[in-house]
Amino acid sequence: MDAKDFLNAGAEAIGDRAAERDKPDGERSMFAAVEAFNAIYGTELTETQGWAFMALLKLSRAAGGAYRADDYVDGAAYVALAGEAAAKVCEQLIDFPSHDALEKWQERFSASCGGGNDES
Repeated sequence: MDAKDFLNAGAEAIGDRAAERDKPDGERSMFAAVEAFNAIYGTELTETQGWAFMALLKLSRAAGGAYRADDYVDGAAYVALAGEAAAKVCEQLIDFPSHDALEKWQERFSASCGGGNDES
């Protein structure tokens, strides 16, 4: 498999989850998962960090055993989902009016939005 094959297989895996979960946008349970985790452990994980964690889990598994393409396919999918979640946050920051109640939230996430569309 080459890099493009892994990316295409990752996209296919995301599509398969959409069919399995019968949701047009696919399976997007990470936001609910990190909200529950945060409530239980008193942390402030973001959806993006949750997807990044899953990508690192797959890379850790890949490093700890025999080669399995699935580790890299799922990893590619999780990184794509992390990118989607990060983009969503940045788009929301642009759309939100400035209110005192939102300042802390905006401060927390605005630094990760950087200069916008960096495709390098």
